[in-house]
Amino acid sequence: MHRQTTAALSLTAALLLVPAPSRAQATGSIAGVVKDTSGAVLPGVTVEAASPALIEKVRSVTSDRQGNYKIVDLRAGTYTVTFTLSGFSTVRREGVDVGTGVTATVNAELKVGALEETVTVTGASPVVDVQNTRTQAILNRETLDTLPTGRSYGGYAALIVGASTGATQDVGGNFGENVSAIDIHGTRGQVAQKLFYDGMSISVLTGDTAAGSRLFFVNQLVTQEMVIETGSMTAEATTGGVQSNIVPKDGGNTFTGVMAGAYANNHLQSNNLTDTLIARGVTAAATIKQIYDFGVAWGGPIRQDKAWFFTGTRYWGAENYIPGTYFNKTLGTLTYTPDLGRPAYVGPHDKDVMGRLTVQLTPKQKISTTTSVQFNCMCNGGFSSPSAPETGYHIKAEPVVLSMGTWSYPSTNRLLFQAGGAFMYGKARITPAGGLDEISFGPFERLSLTAIPVTELSTGLNYGARAVGLDVTDYGELNGSQVNFRGSVSYVTGSHAAKLGFTLLRGLAGDR
Repeated sequence: MHRQTTAALSLTAALLLVPAPSRAQATGSIAGVVKDTSGAVLPGVTVEAASPALIEKVRSVTSDRQGNYKIVDLRAGTYTVTFTLSGFSTVRREGVDVGTGVTATVNAELKVGALEETVTVTGASPVVDVQNTRTQAILNRETLDTLPTGRSYGGYAALIVGASTGATQDVGGNFGENVSAIDIHGTRGQVAQKLFYDGMSISVLTGDTAAGSRLFFVNQLVTQEMVIETGSMTAEATTGGVQSNIVPKDGGNTFTGVMAGAYANNHLQSNNLTDTLIARGVTAAATIKQIYDFGVAWGGPIRQDKAWFFTGTRYWGAENYIPGTYFNKTLGTLTYTPDLGRPAYVGPHDKDVMGRLTVQLTPKQKISTTTSVQFNCMCNGGFSSPSAPETGYHIKAEPVVLSMGTWSYPSTNRLLFQAGGAFMYGKARITPAGGLDEISFGPFERLSLTAIPVTELSTGLNYGARAVGLDVTDYGELNGSQVNFRGSVSYVTGSHAAKLGFTLLRGLAGDR
């Protein structure tokens, strides 16, 4: 058994024109300027942001001497912003949508009047973030549920300009939850990509494909948003590739739930296999074996305005036939006999059970804890025509356990403290596919350890066993376990912000 430990520590200090909410926060901001009807700025205005997305209901600040204000650490949701100053009428702006990593600009104009007078402004929420230079795509819950795309991470590349998966393009979920990275404008996603869950790293930390490899997959039923940064990231980004953050659901003061199901097989699929293609030697079209996705999730209050929960489970996968390829009837011999009744197929399947608890410890301190347990298999992978299934492998990760917690504390209008920690246990066994793991020559010897890889030179067909260099098995164990911590303090003024923090990552890898 070979084992390798990797640790990384990064310190970030940034002085910005505006506070760019980082992926570590999984939050957004509301900012703007307050003036009177003559155009003069108004200092000392109380600005309140209220939303059902906040367990404390309301977050408030006051405008500075230049009339600027900024409310940070806001969970994604729809907000009502209220401006109040003695001697002026109250202004309320409704329907302000805040996304993760976005600073929504909301300016106000107050006129002299009685405090009892309130001016309510309704209309379209600001859609352009003029205070951040970051380029990102926010796939909120409505978008994820509406668009006819597969509910896998790699499938979202089709929704982003200039992005690709660097692998087979997912069409309606046929690719499944494979370990695919998102490439953007020519970057190598397998190396440059980083993937986070509520700001905590979930990528495997070691190896050349560290950023793109993972044993943990996304349960869409418990996800509020997918935030995919593609350019001009903040100083917290350690690579220049795509930075993705999965924002989980928090629950709320009302009970809500969702149940979802989808299924398809080759009987629900057409093909474009024409007589012309058949005449040119194409005897079969690529078809799906089955695509399935079932789950249920629900959440609500344990105690109103004090403790929320959200939990859910999901079972999903996709299997695809490989045209003209069949399982081998004569495993353990030097011949290949196609079993025409068993077409070869590839495809992953995944199971997830997740629970999340959000607690308002004090009027200003909040903690969130999440535990997710998954049973994942990249089954019948690693082979394609003209190879037989026994040249492939299964990568089974059973179980993968992610436990994490985050803490936020806006101690004053200007000072914000944040911290988080996560531990992920993830080990995967690599075993032979195609039936090799089911056949034994004796009580202590499996066929996979003695099978011989064969190449039929006349057709290029590979069968018998998997051959990788001098290692004819290439089986063993992968360890994707890791521990990571982060902490930061932000000093926010009306027009500037400074942030100082650290991130500590430690990963352990081993094989065979």
